[in-house]
Amino acid sequence: RRYCVYFWDASLAVKEDPEWETGWYLASEVGGGGDTYARRLSPVMSSWSPEEALPPNEGWEFKKKKSGQWAAGAGGFRGATERARKMMPVIADDQEAEAALTSVPLERLKGSVVGTDAEITKYFCHFFMLL
Repeated sequence: RRYCVYFWDASLAVKEDPEWETGWYLASEVGGGGDTYARRLSPVMSSWSPEEALPPNEGWEFKKKKSGQWAAGAGGFRGATERARKMMPVIADDQEAEAALTSVPLERLKGSVVGTDAEITKYFCHFFMLL
């Protein structure tokens, strides 16, 4: 089985659908094409932050198998672990980005990128150098 967690912003939908309210969804496909198992309705994200990029821990509803109705449940997601918090995106200004990139010792990286396709590896390295 495949499970997808995604945020659906109903205000951006091409056609209004009362069954698809704004919020987080847990489903077999993004956008409601498959089975939808749970949802957590919420207002539209007005300003994005890394914390909002994660689904909320509480307030989820689960779809009952027999009736198809939504019911409040005790389940949810765990909070972000320390490892996950370290992996969240960092928003840097131009000076911070330049300082970070110039601190990379490019000469020491030679020969450390390995790939199964020489051309793709070369392209990746070229792209990195352009950053």
